Amino acid sequence: MKRARQIVWLFGAGLLLLMASLWIATTRHAYVLAVRDPSGHLAGAAAERKGILFVLTQIDFDGEFGPDDSENDLRGKRFSFITASADEMLPLHDQIFDPASIVWSIFGFSMSGGTLSIVAQSSPRYSAIIVPYWFLVLLTAVPTIVAGRSAIRRRRWRRLGLCMVCGYDIRASTSLCPECGSSIQVHAKS
Repeated sequence: MKRARQIVWLFGAGLLLLMASLWIATTRHAYVLAVRDPSGHLAGAAAERKGILFVLTQIDFDGEFGPDDSENDLRGKRFSFITASADEMLPLHDQIFDPASIVWSIFGFSMSGGTLSIVAQSSPRYSAIIVPYWFLVLLTAVPTIVAGRSAIRRRRWRRLGLCMVCGYDIRASTSLCPECGSSIQVHAKS
């Protein structure tokens, strides 16, 4: 159980650090992952100024996405990863989340749907949702704080000679905790 708490804390702390770093980095850059879904259409995720954006479209997608001269891009048969400036991403964000196309919006979360006019031949349909960074940071911070608090409390209990199960003072006890009945040998320092 102790090892599981440590793993949860390390994983949570890593995710928290990643989310906070991404939030800061997206003030200048947008990171876009475009993927071909099983039906051959464009689906994607983007880390941009306002949060993490998820989009499903009816745009035919061959794995190539973004301008050909994009720096720091990675392309494969089924995906493209590009980095763009945050200012370049803003017009696309504004078109996707045009007030007329927003289905609902609350506390920074938004969902929209409609047609895109960025494709010259047609106006393909799309659905999009944005999850704000404050929610992602909160989502990763809570388990990290809970796991870290528990680890600190147990370390303090061990140092003060308290029962590791209930926190009762067991310095004068010999074999069992008088409060919860757990074995004191289990709590002995190694």
